[in-house]
Parts: sequence; structure tokens; C-alpha cells
Amino acid sequence: MFTKNGFKKPAYFAFLFLNKLGDRLIERGKNYIITPRNKKIIILLFNYIHYSNTYAEEVGINTNYENRYNVFPNKKKLNIQLNLNFARGDYELTKRIYNQDNGSVYDLYSNMGSSSYLTDEETKYIKNRAIPTLYKKIISSYPISINTTLTPLEIQLIELKPILTNLEK
Repeated sequence: MFTKNGFKKPAYFAFLFLNKLGDRLIERGKNYIITPRNKKIIILLFNYIHYSNTYAEEVGINTNYENRYNVFPNKKKLNIQLNLNFARGDYELTKRIYNQDNGSVYDLYSNMGSSSYLTDEETKYIKNRAIPTLYKKIISSYPISINTTLTPLEIQLIELKPILTNLEK
């Protein structure tokens, strides 16, 4: 889950996001799971892409440190639209995105030039940048509609927290 430098690998964030899910299922689809947890609605979205058969069989592997994504043959973006008919009222939406552009240690390191040696300053830089991107907004619509596009191998965690009025508190 961590590199020898202490960088968090993608599996770390996958488990972190999975750990946010509740223990009851509201709805599940091919690329999403919706659960309740602590009065919130938790939505996990994912665009899993399987590696090629030739990579699995270690035949004709066309990859190296600079081209790790060559082993994924069907690199397609995924559009997801969810209508949450069961959610009424105003919600604070918090979205966390982990993908090649948002939190990936490998891609940060590659974009820096893939030096064989990292200084302490460069290591700190990568550790500080290698986290999912965070977005927040207020949603006041019914039904709540979640529309998003996921890049290949991307995961998103969406938390919907009800906003209570003074009368409801």
C-alpha cells in the first residue's frame, strides 16, 4: 500500500474510499455503489479497466517504467448519471477524485522527469500532492442528479450530507 519512500499507492486510496461506505446497500450498478452512513449518502464510482491477456500471460509485454498504461487495451472514459429519487432536501456534496491527474504518485513522479534519486524536498512535494482532489458544493434539487465522467482507472467518492434548517436541528 506504500512505496519504499512512504508514498501512498492507488490501493491505499481504493481501501480508504471503500472504508467510507456504510454497511447497508441502497443501490449498486456496474460502476457504482450507494450506501448510507452516519446520516450521509455515500457514493463510490469507479472506472475499472482490466489489463490485457498478453500482459497477464507475460507474453509480448509492451510496458516499461515510462509506459505503464500500455497494458490496458480499452482506455475509455465512462459517463455516469445517477438520479437519487430517494434523497429530498438540501445537501452538501463532497467529492474526492483519484486518477492519473489527481493524486497518482506514479504520474507526479513521471511528470517530474522520473529521476532515479529524489531529494527530501522532492519527496515532500510528491507526498503533499499525491492526494485525491476535493470539491464541495451545495445541492438543492429533487431528484438529486449526479453526472460525472471518469477517466480510465479513476475512482470517485461522493458524500451527500443533509443540510438541516434551524427547525430540524
